Amino acid sequence: MQRGDRVSGRRGSGIFTGLASCSDCDLLGEYLPESDALLADCKACCVKDVQEAAKFTKAVIELCPFKRAGLPQIEEFIKKQKKAFGAALSVREYPGAYPKLVLSDKASGAHSSIRIDNWRASTIAEYLRDKLTLPAAAAAGKKAAAS
Repeated sequence: MQRGDRVSGRRGSGIFTGLASCSDCDLLGEYLPESDALLADCKACCVKDVQEAAKFTKAVIELCPFKRAGLPQIEEFIKKQKKAFGAALSVREYPGAYPKLVLSDKASGAHSSIRIDNWRASTIAEYLRDKLTLPAAAAAGKKAAAS
């Protein structure tokens, strides 16, 4: 596609074939709220998210111990907000590892991994609140920490 080319309204016109899920279109809409036609074209050929409502019982933040100082938002989250998630959240350091969040649930066998290089501390906390199912005691502490 060249600059100045018009976007066709045909379903799956090929522009958004790299966007696998509808959540990618939602994210596009957040960054380009004035582009209703572009968002509609994206939504025309997206695939509904399968794991959107998935819940997990355990989360691990994996990162390189040598890069940790260069990741101030992740470091802030670990120091100030990690305790709110109790035993459900742990930190593993591997030399050379890219910062990522690994979610798992032994009961269902569900497993998910997402890179968190440029995430803010508040985004990590919000994502974990949405994705983790915590025991009642930890959930009460989590609500108190969010206040």
